[in-house]
Amino acid sequence: MMTKRIQLLLLLACLFPLHLMADDNRLSYIEFWIDNDKTIKGMVEATQFIIDGSSLSEGLHTLNYRAIDSRGNSSALHTWMFCRIKKQTVGSVKLEYWTDEDAHQTREVKDSTVSFAIDASALSEGLHTLYYRLTAEGSTSSAVHSWMFYRTSLKSRATKIKSYRIWWNDHQDKAVEVALADGSTEVLYEETLAVPEYARNDGYSQDYTARFHIMFIDDQGGHSSVGTGVVSYPDIYPPSTTLTAERTAGTDKVVLKWTSDKQNVRSYNVYYSENGEPYLLWQSGITNREATFSGQHGTSYSFVVTACDDKGNYEAIEERKAAKVELR
Repeated sequence: MMTKRIQLLLLLACLFPLHLMADDNRLSYIEFWIDNDKTIKGMVEATQFIIDGSSLSEGLHTLNYRAIDSRGNSSALHTWMFCRIKKQTVGSVKLEYWTDEDAHQTREVKDSTVSFAIDASALSEGLHTLYYRLTAEGSTSSAVHSWMFYRTSLKSRATKIKSYRIWWNDHQDKAVEVALADGSTEVLYEETLAVPEYARNDGYSQDYTARFHIMFIDDQGGHSSVGTGVVSYPDIYPPSTTLTAERTAGTDKVVLKWTSDKQNVRSYNVYYSENGEPYLLWQSGITNREATFSGQHGTSYSFVVTACDDKGNYEAIEERKAAKVELR
């Protein structure tokens, strides 16, 4: 915890299910970054490498990393907390932890690792969450990490599968539990999965694919290992265009500039309205993102630009997105 360099040894068997490690599908590289900086800090092909942390500020940091296979699939996002401090300024570092909504407890960190048992005998049977973080002097804290676990009775014996839990990407907090009507000793999971909106726009989904996780729960609170799969979804959302309009000083010309939130835009249409009248098409099917409009003095204009992507999704004309200019 008190070093300028961080050595990361990844256990690949934990990052990828065995079915992802077929002969034609291998580890491609490791993607990693530190703290909340989403800019990728490095991609390496080795499974053991050194990260230089000498430029980091003193205090607690979080290393984020995930593995990418040869097909472009990514593992779940893993994190590791560490403290960057100078030897001459070493202070007290504590591990703070709690389960569910219980009171927080702390343990002092005297070495690079902390290992101890937590008494869960007072917890009810079922699903619980353990939360933990590191806290240094001056109330500096790391991000809160969590781990889900089940409390089961040793005397209980599983007989039926009661329900399953499913969540997308790394959002365990959005897990949905579905009850099975009669329970069974075997379950054939056969269902068409619809990728939820949050999983499409959370930054983890790439190339219109999302990763789902599923685990089964028996009638005694026991749970299976987590299964993982990748689901493709169609691009059905139209682009959204942002437009600006500025009058050229001393003239009745208006310079229009626009951008889109999607990369796969095929073409744009440009519309204008005079003095609040219905919109008229000025330019259609263009690929550039700038145009100069020649208007008439004493007239008010509203402009709208719409886009069409390569999937055939068309953006509608929306008055709220119009750019307005008065030639007075």
